[in-house]
Amino acid sequence: MVEVLFKPFSISKWFGLGFCFFLANLGRGGGTNFNPGGGGGRGGPGGSGGSAPGGGSWMDWIQVHIYQIAGVVLLALLLITLLWAFLLWLRCRGVFMMIDGLALNRGLVKKPWHRYREAGNSLFGFNLILFLMVSGVMLVTLGVAGLIAWPDITNQTFGTSAIWAIIVLAVVGPLVIVNSAIIEMLLIDFIAPTMYIHGLRVRPAWKLWYREVFKGHFWILTLFYLMKMVLAIAAGAAAILATCMTCCITALPYIGTVILLPALVFMRCYTLYFLEQFGEPWRLFVYDMDRIPCISCGYDLRGNPDALTCPECGGPTPWASEANVQ
Repeated sequence: MVEVLFKPFSISKWFGLGFCFFLANLGRGGGTNFNPGGGGGRGGPGGSGGSAPGGGSWMDWIQVHIYQIAGVVLLALLLITLLWAFLLWLRCRGVFMMIDGLALNRGLVKKPWHRYREAGNSLFGFNLILFLMVSGVMLVTLGVAGLIAWPDITNQTFGTSAIWAIIVLAVVGPLVIVNSAIIEMLLIDFIAPTMYIHGLRVRPAWKLWYREVFKGHFWILTLFYLMKMVLAIAAGAAAILATCMTCCITALPYIGTVILLPALVFMRCYTLYFLEQFGEPWRLFVYDMDRIPCISCGYDLRGNPDALTCPECGGPTPWASEANVQ
């Protein structure tokens, strides 16, 4: 972190690298809040809990306008999904821009944006499929829970049907959310760097990482994430302190990322350095810019700055054409 940000200090690098980190975390700042609404007072026995427009109960009004309500809900979900997909697309491209900036100690934006288009699109496609699968499971779960609770809903009571519906949601919901969160965490921490280092798409990167890193190292990875959790708590405390000291300026999009860049770079480098411990094929950082090694065989690429493949082994050289050859 000190080498990248302070030796030497460059404000242009800070803003460039900060923009890459901003893209890589786009849409991940806040959690998802599920607010079902309608959680007012209990109402007395036989009470309707308020009257709908035009008189009558809310349940009667919903039954009369069920198709209009469904149309509005579907339209809102479509718009939200499209916005989320656009942010996800930007974020997937930003992940590789961020890794590129750290690996080569620079803050470029334009060249990495174009260079990692294929990798970013591959990561986006995988995340989109994952999102559709998770959404499908959650919608089916909500539908099943709604069918189970429907007798109590129509009778406006809270009985056995409602309790069973809540149990279904309480079991399936967290299980799906936790597993999808683990997959997303592994994608960012390990699969994206694997794609960057070896020039692979998502599925081959999963297979390679599982075979050479995960297999036989489960407890090492567990300890890694426990340590990362401790570091994240410390980084979070530092971020809260910085927010208070700057009168909430760090809460502003992008500006806050630039201000908190030391903590962000430290946390990201921690993961990348951990990955390098699995041997030379997992080496990501360019430590000596006077020697630009091939990822696969270590061949010096200084004389081939524009090559997309290594002349020695034929392996990919993802950063060769943009390295600062001296």
